Amino acid sequence: LREATARLGEVASLSVRSITFTDSGYALTGNSLTLTGTNGISANQASGSNAITFPFVLGTNVTINVANSGASLGVSGTLTFNARPLTTSGSGFCNFGLLSGAGGSFNKLGSGTNRLSGAGPNNFVGGATVDT
Repeated sequence: LREATARLGEVASLSVRSITFTDSGYALTGNSLTLTGTNGISANQASGSNAITFPFVLGTNVTINVANSGASLGVSGTLTFNARPLTTSGSGFCNFGLLSGAGGSFNKLGSGTNRLSGAGPNNFVGGATVDT
């Protein structure tokens, strides 16, 4: 990507296998999409933040990895579990807006921090584990 803002969800019913950040300062916006690859989202920047503002659905078992302690990822669009597990890992910070859906699970691995901070209620119904 050459611009700091990218519109990924311009096409209705867009599915992607993964999203990878290697630098900071990006904001991904657009319509809803489905994550279909287990690599999910990788924020591999050494420091700084990136943001995803569109809603997305888990189409498979997905991992969100914020690899480095100086890095952060903001996921402000509604994340719908769709009866799938979500795993977060790494040593960075991940801020979630709204978690939604029945079934699935939220699994936190690694030394990083996760925060649920949506303006509305998180209505995720499923299991949650924390393993540092």
